[in-house]
Amino acid sequence: MNMQDILKAVIPILVACIAWLLGQVSSFQTRLTQIEGKMPALITNEGVPTDSPISAERRAKQREEIYKDFQTRLTQIEGKMPALITNEGVPTDSPISAERRAKMREELYKELHDLHVRVKLLEERSKK
Repeated sequence: MNMQDILKAVIPILVACIAWLLGQVSSFQTRLTQIEGKMPALITNEGVPTDSPISAERRAKQREEIYKDFQTRLTQIEGKMPALITNEGVPTDSPISAERRAKMREELYKELHDLHVRVKLLEERSKK
C-alpha cells in the first residue's frame, strides 16, 4: 500500500474521532453548566458548604428515629429498675442471676458430697 491509500483510509476515522470528541466536550460543558447552576444552593457567598435540603431532611428523620428508639429503650430500662434497685438506691440481685447462683451452689454441694464419699471410700480401703 502506498501513502495515499493509507491517508484515504485514516482520514475518515480521524474526522469521526474529532466529531465524537467535540460532542463529548459539548456534553461536558452542559453538565458543568447544570452543576454550576446548583452550586449557589450548596455553597454560601463566603464559600462555606451548606446542607442540601435532601440530606438535611434525611438527617432530621434519622435523628427523630434514633430519639424515639432511645426513648423506648430508656422507658423499658426504667420499668425494670425498681426490681433491681431498692428505694435506698442499693442494687439488688436480678432474679436470673440469683437463680443461676443457686443452681451453681447446688451443683457445688453435690460435687463436694461426691468428693467426700470418695475420700471416705479411699480411707476405708487404705485401712484394710
